[in-house]
Amino acid sequence: QVTLSASGLSGVTVALSGSQSGSTSTDGSGNYSFTGLAAGGNYTVTPTRSGYSFSPPSQSFNNLGGNQTAGFSATAVTYSVSGQVTLSGGGMSGVTLTLSGSQTGSTSTDGSGNYSFTGLAAGGNYTVTPTRSGYSFSPPSQSFNNLGANQTAGFSATAVTYSVSGQVTLSGSGLSGVTVTLSGSQSGSTSTDG
Repeated sequence: QVTLSASGLSGVTVALSGSQSGSTSTDGSGNYSFTGLAAGGNYTVTPTRSGYSFSPPSQSFNNLGGNQTAGFSATAVTYSVSGQVTLSGGGMSGVTLTLSGSQTGSTSTDGSGNYSFTGLAAGGNYTVTPTRSGYSFSPPSQSFNNLGANQTAGFSATAVTYSVSGQVTLSGSGLSGVTVTLSGSQSGSTSTDG
């Protein structure tokens, strides 16, 4: 039997090699069987299924002298997507990263701008998107299809800025040389042009 978290795992290909060869798949309860094997033969049984590793990886029986049982425990293979969000070359904290696709979730960058999504199923499709009010990000998101290894997704933040502009008039004509002062969240001053 092949099990995953103590329950039978179906759809596992089990290969027989050695004195005789063949393959079969586990049923809905994770069971499999090879029958009619010649006595005295040497055999190795190896399970495989995309997205899983097995313990033990295979089992061998030398000089087969009776019926044998070969059980395997499966573990889902998982990967991570992690990275850093930077602003002006330094890490940016407080950015929300959203994971979408085969699995979903969200996390925030730490004080160094780092984040991580772990336990992502192998073979899945994932997109990571950063957001924080007042900032735009390059790239706006990053996608990974058929995830087959740990991946890194970095983003660069830029503060979104706006302008306040206008005209000072006297009797309907532009008035030059007027000092205009900005106060509040930012401060500064400028003068009207001609």
